[in-house]
Amino acid sequence: MQPIIRLFDPLARSLISSIIVQRKTPPTFEELQIPLHLVLYETNFPMHYKNPATLEAVVHDRAYVYTDVHLTGVLSRSHKIFTVPLKDAYRKELAILVENQGHLNYGDYIKDYKGLWNVTVNKEHLSFWNVTGFRLNNIKPLSQITNSSCELETLQRGPVFLRGHFSIKETPIDTFLYTVGWGKGVAFINGYNLGRYWPLAGPQKSLYVPGSLLNEGKNELIILELEYVPKSRSMQFQTAP
Repeated sequence: MQPIIRLFDPLARSLISSIIVQRKTPPTFEELQIPLHLVLYETNFPMHYKNPATLEAVVHDRAYVYTDVHLTGVLSRSHKIFTVPLKDAYRKELAILVENQGHLNYGDYIKDYKGLWNVTVNKEHLSFWNVTGFRLNNIKPLSQITNSSCELETLQRGPVFLRGHFSIKETPIDTFLYTVGWGKGVAFINGYNLGRYWPLAGPQKSLYVPGSLLNEGKNELIILELEYVPKSRSMQFQTAP
């Protein structure tokens, strides 16, 4: 798998984003009409924060916190992590990438809105956000981009798209994409979204690939990796989950 481009790159935003808006407070996914996947919220720290500072926010469902495009911590609804310590927050840019991990549809959570609420640093609310939504329903524009480079292992500078090609000599049949060794992300075969993978969380460690999505001859696999790229940068197909 070869790196293509970082999600935060201006070119990637122009090609892949579904909506870009500015708001005083963070809008929900529903307000942006983003039914799933990712929304990036960005703002600047005011000048007067003391060091160290503490970021606090309510997130639905999981969020990666970056200061000056460097990973600082993770917020998580399911793990009840709602604070991240910030070192040297003075005059830095803050970016929070929120992932919708699926809607609850029962009980008190029937209206399970997604997004970011009550964002504070040292108990002071942050306002005036640049917001970019990613539906990830069309990755064809990435075909315009040649291979790039990225760090291996933990992705400190944000998610990255990677691309690989493989050939099938006979009539394609159903198979499974094995994701163990990678972090967390979304996979696409020949432009079709296969779904999300998160092998460390499990229990699912592979994605089903219908034979009807495959071509006899050349095929393309693209992934958006959020957290971790192994040194091998390789994935494999197998006959069983």
